[in-house]
Amino acid sequence: MRVFGVARGFLTRDEIYNIHECLCRVLSEVGMRIENARLLKAMKKYGYEVDFSKETVYFPKSYVEEMITEGNGTDEESEEPSLRFNAGGYPHLYMDPRTDEVKPHTFDSSLRMAKVADNLENITSLNCIGLPSDVPLHAQTFYMKLLSWMSSRKPYYWGEVPNVKYLPYYVELCERYCDHTGEELKTVANIVIHKPYPLFLDRVNAEVIVAAREIGLPVGSGSGIPSIGGTAPVTLAGALVMQLADTFSDALMNQALSGRRLRPSFGVSLGVMDMRTGLNCACHPESLLLGLAMADMARFYGGRLTGMLSGKTQAKTLASVQSGFERGVSMMIGVVAGVKSYGSVGLISEPDGLNSAVQLVIDDEIAAIVKRFARGFTVDEDTLAIDVIEELGHKAFFLGHKHTVRHFRRELWIPKIFIGGLSYQTWRQMGGETEIDKAREKAIELWEAPPPKLLDDDCVRDLMELIKKAEKELLHTPRRRPQNHNCQSSTL
Repeated sequence: MRVFGVARGFLTRDEIYNIHECLCRVLSEVGMRIENARLLKAMKKYGYEVDFSKETVYFPKSYVEEMITEGNGTDEESEEPSLRFNAGGYPHLYMDPRTDEVKPHTFDSSLRMAKVADNLENITSLNCIGLPSDVPLHAQTFYMKLLSWMSSRKPYYWGEVPNVKYLPYYVELCERYCDHTGEELKTVANIVIHKPYPLFLDRVNAEVIVAAREIGLPVGSGSGIPSIGGTAPVTLAGALVMQLADTFSDALMNQALSGRRLRPSFGVSLGVMDMRTGLNCACHPESLLLGLAMADMARFYGGRLTGMLSGKTQAKTLASVQSGFERGVSMMIGVVAGVKSYGSVGLISEPDGLNSAVQLVIDDEIAAIVKRFARGFTVDEDTLAIDVIEELGHKAFFLGHKHTVRHFRRELWIPKIFIGGLSYQTWRQMGGETEIDKAREKAIELWEAPPPKLLDDDCVRDLMELIKKAEKELLHTPRRRPQNHNCQSSTL
């Protein structure tokens, strides 16, 4: 029995073609504004139409159509899904697991939060699990990179480069880390660019892309994170067109820069603009509807849905009814839509966001439930258990049978934090401990445990020496030109 990715057919064939035609019109008539002459020249050289006076590139319909004809239709019918849960979300605040007091993140609290995530079974990766307030703001990106190396044995994604003058220091920091660890620079010096708006690459981020590609570092532009009623139309169909246009424009631009045929990554980053406050919030039913629609569009283009805004919550308190409902519903819909990656684990109070080690432990338990649901179940001669049913006959009790012993660990989810398998009276007699009590106990244990020693003292001293140098020089030093590292070819 297959559950993962079974949701399809939400859009009719006519609706899919109408959306596609509107997407092509946006790309060919509105285009993407790129505030950099060198990038525009690269787009022109690749074959796109460019208006240099408007700093705009227009993408012909034929380039989009190629992505339909070359689609590989990845339905993954026989694959058992491997779901990924990411802890992070760029919070400035955290909730102390011992007191529930909300405090500004520090370097130490960010390390501790990462340590908790590192020790939870179902958390697979991290990104910006806390923005430390006790380091100089202009050097924060370097401390975050150091934090990613010091705090977790799991993948920790950080590659923010605020502007081009930061790039030489960022590269040198990564080089020193590689000198100590033996890792390859191209796998360490990842650079992440976030556009400020859909279909718009600003001058600052464009300069970073050009400079990074000149020295052979992998870099590309990502989604402008449109919001329904804000930077995208308030109608869901129009917002879907905007999300697709932003997705394809990024893929087509990156394709021109790399010289390689690329495929779009079909994800949904559409939040909803709250009409009362003007804030962009992700945990709305509209975002989930668009996730299901995007799954249909991804299949039309021969791809699959890679992500949607699942697992977020606007709840302001720990483990609340609202939090549980919003997380559970969005993650389960993500499963049937075929989403493998889930973010913002451990985070509450969207859109500003604060994280909690207690919530992180609870979300790890939720992740285990979601993974079990996504796995479905097997129907074969052994699991149908006809021989066992016939053997035990009427008034059968299967608990002690070897068939049960052989299968129950795979077939059944067994709670570790949530309360299960107890009557109310038994639960009261055992102390009446709630799931929050159990999660808090585990969170405090992990919070206060000694941190993993992932870097030796010489490495940390060397990296800190460079960070302190960057702190000082970035306040008043003109740009330095980074050296070529030949990690990949560039068409610029």
